[in-house]
Amino acid sequence: MPHLVRLPTLACSRPQLATLRRAVPRRAVPRRAVPRRVHLRWVTAAVFLPLAVRAQDAPWPRGTLIVSNMNDSTATIIDAATGRVRATVRTGAGPHEVAASHDGRLAIVSNYGVRGAPGHTLTVIDVARAAVARTIDLGHYRRPHGMHFLPGDTLLAVTAETDQAVLILDLRTDRIVRTLPTGARVSHMLAVPAAGDRIFTANIAEGSVSVLDPADTTAGRTVAVSRATEAIGVAPDGRRVWVGSNQDSVVVVLDPNDVARRDTLRGFGMPYRIVVTPDGRRAVISDPMRGEIRIVDAGTLVEQARIAVPRDSLLPTAEVPGSPSPEGVAVSTDSRWAFVTLQGRNRVVWVDLERGVIARSAPTGTWSDGVAFSPAPETAPLRARVRTPAPAPAPAPSPAPSPALAPVAGRSDARTRPSLRPSRSLPEPSSVRSARNDAAGRHIHPRAPPPVDRSACGCARCRDARDGCRHCV
Repeated sequence: MPHLVRLPTLACSRPQLATLRRAVPRRAVPRRAVPRRVHLRWVTAAVFLPLAVRAQDAPWPRGTLIVSNMNDSTATIIDAATGRVRATVRTGAGPHEVAASHDGRLAIVSNYGVRGAPGHTLTVIDVARAAVARTIDLGHYRRPHGMHFLPGDTLLAVTAETDQAVLILDLRTDRIVRTLPTGARVSHMLAVPAAGDRIFTANIAEGSVSVLDPADTTAGRTVAVSRATEAIGVAPDGRRVWVGSNQDSVVVVLDPNDVARRDTLRGFGMPYRIVVTPDGRRAVISDPMRGEIRIVDAGTLVEQARIAVPRDSLLPTAEVPGSPSPEGVAVSTDSRWAFVTLQGRNRVVWVDLERGVIARSAPTGTWSDGVAFSPAPETAPLRARVRTPAPAPAPAPSPAPSPALAPVAGRSDARTRPSLRPSRSLPEPSSVRSARNDAAGRHIHPRAPPPVDRSACGCARCRDARDGCRHCV
């Protein structure tokens, strides 16, 4: 047996030690330094690697983020696990909100339009290919905004703000199969519980919430809540609806079956978006006026964390001057992560909901607004892969669109199909103004006070109030 030279926790034979000595000059390093360095390296890894893993409790989410960029008329597609931008694709003018299917296959962007030119299309994105699959024309329905995939992923609910309605769209035929009237002006955002048996809309101009049955066009009712209600979220079981008031700076939590039972959360600047996590444990609320993201216990209504978003690298086009303007909110399917767009910094951030901290950020286009999380197909819930039968289409034909909004020449159908190749290198953004800028390009503050007589508002800011401009409220 060869003679061994023993060192602390490390043993090597005499020939091996001689090899190490020849590799390192004697004068540069003492005789026993090489084995000790090897030993300390392993000790450091053994001690600090578990701490590094423990500091990052939640693994990075497996899936894709889709962010709408209002001023660029684009959508940014980002790998949620790495933060790498996969592609940037063209949408219609003024894209606002994004919805992702439960099975991780599709994402849809609502093209709200710009001032004086209401949008009437949806952009369908193939998530796996990071490319535009097709564009759906909604005909005479204007200002599509809030969206949600119904169970089975074959039907999509989308608000038609100008028409005071929610459209049920069959994605297998791209036809509107049902129109649900909300009975209120400026139905902006919507929320749907996990069962998909009800649809709740926030109606800004009326300060109310509409409760709709997706299968019945006559079963809707309206509940008065507060002033300028825009944000809306719902618990997965549908027992609690969260509504944000831009004007009263409160969040109202109510029971849709007994509207007299409600709680009010105060201390907000502008509760812009509200999302309840899929497990029903938390509500995530963005507040661009205060530059904060709040995490609230959905059961006790106790605030768990209040995150002040860093105000460095702010843009002069920030919707709220001096604020990073956290706006759009999405949540991962495992309820561990929230994703929030920063309109004032043209970025999207990852929020660790367990620790209540911002863990990562990634760049977006100009004026990032809506965001959706699309799960990796292998991590999508099994129930999301069930397909529902196609309902009978509505018999009433849609009138032809106006000449200024006519379909692309050479196409006789209602859909246009752009190239399936992702636009990874885009030209400079076009001079499309946001719907929140006036005709001269000046910024419109989101909390402008309403006129006394809303029906007779004729100011330049609200010139197109008939088209659903939310600033007339």
